[in-house]
Amino acid sequence: MRQETEWGYIDWEYLPDPKNPKRWFSVGKTTILPGKRQPPHVHYGYEQFLYVLSGEVDTKFNGVEEHVSAGDYFILEADTTHECINKSSKPYCELLVTNPIPREPERDLYAENAVYEYMSDPELASKYRRRLNSAAENLKNSIARDVSIPFCLFDASDSVVLKNDCYSAWCRQKCDPVNAPRSCACYQRSVADSGFESGSGAASDGTRSYTCSYGVSLYLLPVIHNGCLAGVLRGGQHWSSGASVLADSAGGDPRLLKEDLPRYDTPYATELSIEKTLRRIVSSLQRYMDILDSMEALSMQKAELNSFMEKNSELERSLSTVEEKVTNLKIDHHFLFNTLNCLADLSLNGDRMALYQSIIDLSKLFRYTMAQTEQIVPLSREIEYLRSYLNLQKLRCGDSLFLSYDIDPTCLDTPVPFNFLQPIAENAFTHAFIGFDGKKKVDLKVKTVRKQTVITISNNGIPPKAEDVDRISLSWASGSGHGLSFIYDKLRACFGEDFDMRLSITKQRPPVTKVTVTLPK
Repeated sequence: MRQETEWGYIDWEYLPDPKNPKRWFSVGKTTILPGKRQPPHVHYGYEQFLYVLSGEVDTKFNGVEEHVSAGDYFILEADTTHECINKSSKPYCELLVTNPIPREPERDLYAENAVYEYMSDPELASKYRRRLNSAAENLKNSIARDVSIPFCLFDASDSVVLKNDCYSAWCRQKCDPVNAPRSCACYQRSVADSGFESGSGAASDGTRSYTCSYGVSLYLLPVIHNGCLAGVLRGGQHWSSGASVLADSAGGDPRLLKEDLPRYDTPYATELSIEKTLRRIVSSLQRYMDILDSMEALSMQKAELNSFMEKNSELERSLSTVEEKVTNLKIDHHFLFNTLNCLADLSLNGDRMALYQSIIDLSKLFRYTMAQTEQIVPLSREIEYLRSYLNLQKLRCGDSLFLSYDIDPTCLDTPVPFNFLQPIAENAFTHAFIGFDGKKKVDLKVKTVRKQTVITISNNGIPPKAEDVDRISLSWASGSGHGLSFIYDKLRACFGEDFDMRLSITKQRPPVTKVTVTLPK
C-alpha cells in the first residue's frame, strides 16, 4: 500500500490488523524526493527503528542535527521529534519499523453496535459529570506525563474537563486551542453534534474522525459509562494529504490552506498510534469510573449492614448473622487503596493483559463477598477467591512476592465455611510481612490424609515468638474475639468438634509460620 505525501511517499509492507490483537507493529519504506523537506513531527508510539537504505539527508532528532546516509540506523524512543531535508539530487530511502501503542480488544472499550443514550435525568447527568471529573483528576498526572498527543476532554454538557497543550505550530497559528478550546475550529462541534447518539436510537461504532475547516484531522471518542454518553475525548490533531478537505466545503477560507506553513504529512502507521493512544485514555477513564461505581456500591452495602446491625443489636441470633456478613464483606481499606493506585498506574504504563486480569480479580472479590448467600461452599470456590486476593497482592508487591499452590484435586469438593481462607492469608500481610525486608513467600497446600482434607497456608515472614504459639492457638478456641478466632468459630459452627485448626512454626532457618486446618472430607 502506497501513501502519497507532500514530501514523497511511503510504501507500507506490513500494517496492524484491527481484527487481530496480536498484530501490532508496522513496516514501511519511506522515500523523500530531492529538494523536499519533512517538517518537524513526533514519532508517536513506543519506539521506532530507522535504517537508511540509500541517499542522504540532513536531519534532526530532538533538535540534534545529523547528516545521515546509506547504512546508518537509529532506534528512536517514544515521542521523539524528527525532521529532515533532502538537499541531494537523488531520492532518500529508509526502512521504517514502528511498534505502536498496544491494541486493546474492542469489546473492552465499546460494545459492538451499542446504543449510547444522552442522560435526560439531571440528577444522573450530574452524578456522571462528577464521575468523569473524579476519574480525570486522578489520572491527569499519568496522562500528562505519558501522552504528548493534543487532546481535550469534554463532559456531556460541553464543559472542558481535562486538556493539554501539545499542539503543533500549525494549530497554534490558526486557533488558540490551549487557552480557548471552545473557539478552536476542531472543538466547535457540541457533544450532541458529535455523531454518537442524539436520543434517536442510532448505533455507534466507537471512534469518529473529523476534519476541521483548516484541513486538520482529529478523532472523537465517546466516554461511555453504564450505557450512557458521559463525555467526548477530542484530539490527535494531524494533517494528512489523503484525508484533508477543502476549506470552503467546511465553511472556512480557502486561502488558509494555501499558506506556506510547516505541515507534516502524517504516515498511516502514526495515525494508528495516535488513535490507539486516545483509546487508551478513554479506556482508563471508563475503567476508573467503573471502579468508583464499585466503591460506591460497597460503601452503600456497608452502610446498609451497619444500619441493620444497629436496629437488631438486641437479638443475639440476628446480631451473629450480621457480624458474619460484615466479616465477609470486609476488604482492608489500605489494600483497596493500594490496588486502585496500581490499576491507575497500569492503565497508562503497564501490561494491558495484567491490567485486565487485575480488574477481573478485583471484581471477583466484590462479587464473591457481596453476592454470596450460602454459608457452606465447595473448597474450590474458596481457593478461587483466595487466588484473586493473592493476585492483587502480587500486583502491588511485584517480584518481591512469590506464590505457590499445591492442591490435591480430589479435595476440591470438600464443603467448607464461606470466606475462611482469605483472612488466614491476609494475616501474613497485616502481621508477618510488616517490617520484613526479604523476598516474601505464601504457600497453599491441600492434601488428603487418612480420609481428611488438610489445608496449610504458610508464609516466611516474621513469626510470632515461640512461647506465644500455643497461647495463640488456645485463644482461637476460647472465642476471645482476637486474631483468627472468628475463623475458628466458623469451623466449629460447621463441623462441631470434628475439625482442627492450629498454628505452628518450623524449626528450619529461616522459620516458616503455618496455619493448618484439618476437615472431614
